[in-house]
Amino acid sequence: MVAAIEDSLAECLAALGGLGLAELDKRAEMHTRVDRKYVLPIDQAAEVIAGCGQGYAALEIAGARRFSYESQYFDTPERAAFHDAATGRRWRFKVRTRLYVAQGTCTLEVKTRNRRGATVKERLSYAAADRRLITAEGEQFIDGVLCRPVAARLSPSVLTGYDRSTIVEAGGSTRATIDTRFVVAAAPDAPWRGFGPLAIVETKTAGHPAPLDRALWAAGVRPIRVSKFAVAVALAHPGIGANRWNRALRRHFDWHPAPLDIAAEPPPAKI
Repeated sequence: MVAAIEDSLAECLAALGGLGLAELDKRAEMHTRVDRKYVLPIDQAAEVIAGCGQGYAALEIAGARRFSYESQYFDTPERAAFHDAATGRRWRFKVRTRLYVAQGTCTLEVKTRNRRGATVKERLSYAAADRRLITAEGEQFIDGVLCRPVAARLSPSVLTGYDRSTIVEAGGSTRATIDTRFVVAAAPDAPWRGFGPLAIVETKTAGHPAPLDRALWAAGVRPIRVSKFAVAVALAHPGIGANRWNRALRRHFDWHPAPLDIAAEPPPAKI
């Protein structure tokens, strides 16, 4: 049943024009951007994208339009990255490695928020074998981006995995990602947890709504606060609390709050 639902999205993407990675980066690199996120059934996502007609083209590499990713997130012992995001702290960060499974390549990424609330992402090419740790070069890169000594205090937090398709507005610069088969794990040797035929759609623009945003709104789908990192932490570490992601976790990820273990989760230190 799930495979048949996923096929509807694959058919929708196959009907779009294709473009290569170099062309996508040229047209819609946008390391500084505004993100809008949506969680909806895969078949509804396919219907909305199909309704946009030829307004978008799909990323295609070696004939494939869906790619598997694995992300290892890092955080401080007091989970500063999670708590700062949960409380909406103006200056906050995320650090992760991202493995492109099919290619076997990897990057180290640092995401921050600028004063306007836009996401800024910096990347460093990274050895796939080192993706569970932060090397000396990685520490230097992270501290350089954050302009403060943080990297030495980071350790693995949670893992996420998903399949991603990327579409780009034809003749424009906005892009969107469609993530399916989303799974989370507390550690590499822990079991993965999945969530059925859901799509996490994220539009990335310079600020103004994209055509896909408007199509989703017209279909009754509204932006929602959701973070794959936050979902993973809340599910993998019961008792931590979910804060601003409560609605998304309850509605889409079968999450139920557990009493907060204050002793296990001390308040985050200011970095």
